[in-house]
Amino acid sequence: MFREVKEIAIRDGNALLRSARADDAADIYACLRDCVCETPYMYRSPDECDDAPEKYERYIKSVEDSPYSLKLLAIVGGRIAGFARLDLEKRRKIRHRGEIGIVAIRKEFWRHGIGRAMLAELLQAAREANVTQLELDVAATNAPALALYKSLGFVETGRRKHGIILDDGTEIDEIFMQMFFDEACRC
Repeated sequence: MFREVKEIAIRDGNALLRSARADDAADIYACLRDCVCETPYMYRSPDECDDAPEKYERYIKSVEDSPYSLKLLAIVGGRIAGFARLDLEKRRKIRHRGEIGIVAIRKEFWRHGIGRAMLAELLQAAREANVTQLELDVAATNAPALALYKSLGFVETGRRKHGIILDDGTEIDEIFMQMFFDEACRC
């Protein structure tokens, strides 16, 4: 899936939203490494950021070429501030579903409106693809993300007890959330 460059207003300035390209791979991976180090809510630990750059470039190229995936970048001042991913289902019986796979934002850009803007763009892409149901999962202790998702119309539909175990042994539940476009959504 492809999204044209779009300028958005954020706190303290503007950002650009656009689809990721294979030549962005090293910068996206650097952003991922930063995000993994800045929050416990990513599904990998800092020492697990060891993919070879060329492997990640191949992954981004596969997303870039796919009609079923979108990796969206938020760029501030020429630097990737964050990224988000939407994956659509290919099979007919579940083609009405999509999944928000990741929303990652560098800490210096938290609470600037970037997450909301990226999600709005992913929701629009999902609607354009005739998706009627979006799904995501989030750590139960990630209050800012939960508040954002709820404000957009996502509702909790289940939990995975102790779905995340941090390196210090802390257990965190995962919350499954869904949005149904045919019902009232606030997006």
